[in-house]
Formats: sequence, C-alpha cells, structure tokens
Amino acid sequence: DAEGNCLGLLVEEARTNLLTYSETFTPQWTTQRLSSQQNATISPTGENNAVKLIPNTDNSNHYLYQTYSAGTHTWSVYAKAGEYGRISLWEGGVTAKYTSFDLVNGTKLQGNADSDSITPVGNGWYRLTMTITVSSGTPYFLLAALNNEVISHSVSFSGDGVSGIYIWGAQLETGSFPTSYIPTSGSAVT
Repeated sequence: DAEGNCLGLLVEEARTNLLTYSETFTPQWTTQRLSSQQNATISPTGENNAVKLIPNTDNSNHYLYQTYSAGTHTWSVYAKAGEYGRISLWEGGVTAKYTSFDLVNGTKLQGNADSDSITPVGNGWYRLTMTITVSSGTPYFLLAALNNEVISHSVSFSGDGVSGIYIWGAQLETGSFPTSYIPTSGSAVT
C-alpha cells in the first residue's frame, strides 16, 4: 500500500491500456487552452518524468483529450497539486459525465460518473479513477486542469500561463473497475 505495508499477492485479469502515450501526453493527446511541460517533477516511480499542465490566460476551460470507442471503460491517472490543486476527469463527447477532485485535501469535489475513486500513493500523488458506460457515439477522455476555486470542468477561469497541476500515468481500459497501471509509449499495451 502507500505506506509500504505488504498486503499479499495481487491477482488481476488481463487488461489493455488503450491510451498509446500514457506518460508523455504527446503526440496523441490534443490540448485546449493549456500547455504541457515534460519532466516537470518527480513522478510516483521516483523519476523526474511527470508532466505539468499549465492553463493559458483565456477565460475558458483548459484540458487535453483523446477519443476512444463506446463501451464500459475505466479511466485513471496519477495527479498531484502544483500551484493549482484541482482536476476533472471528463467524458466530453457523449455523456458529459465527470468527476472533479481536490488534490490538496485528497477528496472528491463533485461528479456524476458511474463510479470513481481517489487513492493516495505517496509524496502528494493520488491515483484518480472514473468508470462510465457509453452505449454509442465517439466519447472523449478529457483531463481538465482547474484552479483552486473552480469545482467543475465546465466552469471558466483565466490561468496565468505559469501555474498548473502535475499528471503522470494515464490509463484507459475496458472494464468496470481499475487494474494496476500499464505504461505505454506509442501503442496500446496488454
């Protein structure tokens, strides 16, 4: 667990991380009104390979996204507060289901996902998860950076072009619950 206690064997079914770039967030991710800074801080692995998401000065929402296929999926990402301390996981193409999290206090702010969770993993990092079912259409997996006052992806704010949050280790898997993180760097990995 996060405190280093041995909990026994972990037995999981086979799963595939459908996101082809789980740690660099380029080039398959599309950004809207934010920039990403690679190697911005220490990730949960202890390496300097986490990404900083920095909202620009537009008075709008600020996010990056990828499309995927319909079905029941679970998204997860590791996130840590920077100068800003909030984030939303959001399906923006069909259902508009989302969950917003407070990365300073380690709590869920609000949302309407089928299920979600926030789990501390040490050094200020949390693994965030959200499960939803999309029956048809083209869903979008979005990560929205929020400032310290906004509680929803749909609320506009003006960033300062410097402040942001940290992310690492994104995963999108078919299924109704999260499994252990599967890193990718150019293709889906089972």
